Amino acid sequence: SPKGNNRIEGLGKDLTIREQETVKWLSSGLRNKEIAEEMNISVDAVKKNLYRVFQKTNVRNRLELINIIDKLNLLDGVNT
Repeated sequence: SPKGNNRIEGLGKDLTIREQETVKWLSSGLRNKEIAEEMNISVDAVKKNLYRVFQKTNVRNRLELINIIDKLNLLDGVNT
């Protein structure tokens, strides 16, 4: 599982630990089903986590979120 990293909060939003973990798996290229398996949660829970992240970060989709993260280098050095 990804190591904790508060730099994801560099987005200026208060993401929960689970939301941060979901974003880390997403940014490593996993699909919702794969994220659910890695986190041992349902696909619906993954979708809910991502929906909340999208709201908090003011993005419309996963590609926009990944682009922001890449631009800010928020996940540099994170073991996923």
